[in-house]
Amino acid sequence: MDWKDFWNDYPNRFAKEEFLKQVGKTFQGQPISDEQLNRLISDIIQKLNLRDDDFVLDLCCGNGLITSSIARKCQYMVGVDFSKPMIEIAREFHGSPNVSYSCMSVLDITRQNIQVLAPFTKIYMYEGLQHFKEEQLTPLIETLLKLSDKETVILLASIPDRNKLWKYYNTPERQREYRERKRKGTEALGTWWKQSAIRKTCAAYNLICEFLPQPENLHTAHYRFDIRITRQ
Repeated sequence: MDWKDFWNDYPNRFAKEEFLKQVGKTFQGQPISDEQLNRLISDIIQKLNLRDDDFVLDLCCGNGLITSSIARKCQYMVGVDFSKPMIEIAREFHGSPNVSYSCMSVLDITRQNIQVLAPFTKIYMYEGLQHFKEEQLTPLIETLLKLSDKETVILLASIPDRNKLWKYYNTPERQREYRERKRKGTEALGTWWKQSAIRKTCAAYNLICEFLPQPENLHTAHYRFDIRITRQ
């Protein structure tokens, strides 16, 4: 799957203000409820221990729907995504004085090209790691370390769990669909991650990684997990 092509096309299938559908925040084909959206936003805030003086980076920010909510709880926010239509929607509908958006690959971020001087105090990526291959995890971690310092908290959230694959594809029909998509290279959720692979990469950089469950009442909790990364 060429995710850049996908996310440059997918938002155009919906009206400009169908924000949840644009970023795939749906359940059984319908946009998730406000309750579910607020629950996942609250979970991000809690796991980051977000403060009003934090300088925050939102990786794979999409159309800024979550970004704008998190920005209300911090001093300044930068959202980055490689989808041009997503960033255009973010700037039009989810901007504020303490938010800036940049259109680029997460792997290409430097402090210079997003025009920031200080390290970020908090960094998060929500439902983004599934769009990376295992061999891209090392360059991703290296990029994040250059953008942070020893006190920074990094949250990689809502990651498909390889050990729970069949809890998501939970019928013979869905399992056949998965195998066919896997064969064609069009798996809808991208990479299903093994925690051991992430732990190994973090250990190579002397990072502490905490594997955290999602709230039980979140619609993705039965097949996804979160990771909080800090430096030793």
